[in-house]
Amino acid sequence: MTTWMLTLTLFLGGMMIALIGFPLALGRVRRNSIYGFRTSKTLSSDRAWYLGNRHSGRGMIVAGGIAMLAALPFGLVAPWLPGTTAAWLMGLLLIGPLLFSLYSTLKYLRRF
Repeated sequence: MTTWMLTLTLFLGGMMIALIGFPLALGRVRRNSIYGFRTSKTLSSDRAWYLGNRHSGRGMIVAGGIAMLAALPFGLVAPWLPGTTAAWLMGLLLIGPLLFSLYSTLKYLRRF
């Protein structure tokens, strides 16, 4: 039962990350203090805001897709793993691609 819940959490977490990224990738989020890729650079101009957030949004969509796709093999392997190991692996599969997206966006913003 626990591995089923972890698998569902991984899939739904990935879906949520991707859904949060869509408005950013489409350039639908105006500069604000709550939602978006907010750094001193992106908050300095509309151009930097939209470029940074579009890049970040696309990265979030990919990261969410990776997590959703990883849910199936994770669900097949997780029953044979100790509970703590399965939970850590699920966290890594969810957070790892998101951290890579963060790194990629920060590197992209250094160009400006």
